[in-house]
Amino acid sequence: MIKLIIFDYDGLLVESEKLAFWAEEKILAKYDKILTNNLFDKYIGYSVIDTLKCYINYFRLPVSVEELYKKREAIMTHLLRTKLQLMPGVLPVLKYFDNKGIDMVVASSGERDYIEKGLEKFNIAHFFKNITSVSEVKNGKPNPDLFLEALRKNGVESDEAIVFEDSLSGVKAARASNIFCIAVPPKNKGMRQYRQTNLVINNIKLSINFFEKGKLFR
Repeated sequence: MIKLIIFDYDGLLVESEKLAFWAEEKILAKYDKILTNNLFDKYIGYSVIDTLKCYINYFRLPVSVEELYKKREAIMTHLLRTKLQLMPGVLPVLKYFDNKGIDMVVASSGERDYIEKGLEKFNIAHFFKNITSVSEVKNGKPNPDLFLEALRKNGVESDEAIVFEDSLSGVKAARASNIFCIAVPPKNKGMRQYRQTNLVINNIKLSINFFEKGKLFR
């Protein structure tokens, strides 16, 4: 029996990853570096700090991660306030699980304050029992720490939960946690890359059909 639905945040609940790309592309351009889609995609699902550390090492940038983070946040604050959108199909899914009486939580590589502001912006915070953020665990995705902490926090076993993810690093984390994972890849991603997950769909709303048919209740 499924007792807990675990949602990623960025790219799954909110359409924030293209905003992150714009911000990171802009700050890297100041160092005459080009952020390609392939490089950006490689670190989707990682924490911001871990991503920026990877950029610094990859491009050998003469800047601290703290300074790069500060520059990124200055751009992202404006973008999140003016451009952030809820992902298609999210609201019907939240209402569906709420009506079913199944607990929902967020487990994300983002910081708690950042996640809370987004949930409040779209008036969906009340759907979630709690949030597990990257600052609560030792290792971010693709390590399983976030999802394992979400299970521990909610007193649920891995076979009683389902994870919704959009990133390959998140899928790997769910797999390492032994939790059934539904992947909703970004539009520019081929579904074949997600073959290691349990179920791949192109819109989160389609998951309702599988639940209605009883295919996801183990």
